[in-house]
Amino acid sequence: MILGVVLVDQASKFWALDHFNPASRQSLFGLVDLTIYRNSGASHGLLAGYPYLLLPLEIIGVVVVFYLANRSESRFLALALALIAGGGLGNLTDRILHSHGFGSSGRVVDWISLPGSRTVFNLADVAIQIGVVAVAVGMVISFFKADRQPSSNVHGSSTIGNIFRWMRPTKVEESA
Repeated sequence: MILGVVLVDQASKFWALDHFNPASRQSLFGLVDLTIYRNSGASHGLLAGYPYLLLPLEIIGVVVVFYLANRSESRFLALALALIAGGGLGNLTDRILHSHGFGSSGRVVDWISLPGSRTVFNLADVAIQIGVVAVAVGMVISFFKADRQPSSNVHGSSTIGNIFRWMRPTKVEESA
């Protein structure tokens, strides 16, 4: 799944670079505008101009999310985290491919915009945002599911603990 997100993202960026230019926007049925914008920051230009801070944070983030996705026993959570990791890896790959020196001026190719918006994004950003929303939905579902079941938590019961319960690996009980 992670590799699929990276491949689709990279292919879409190369396609956009070949078909659009930064000087103009092309409308697609009035639903989205297509253009090229080289973003040196994270989402919404966050940390723009700080590549030596952004690159290590991206690497750490991708590694942590990848680790959590592989450890999750919840398929829903693993899929959500795979979207986040794939999107992060897609943008990280882009940043390294378009840099002069290892990440020193790497920019992410953004090419999708909503009409009337100044924000430009790419498919990796979409995957990350869908993954984050899915994690949040899973937490809300877990919270309400936990309230309906009697508490048998050995370590004590807490609202915060119940919200994150679905993220922990389940213990397999051995039968005698």
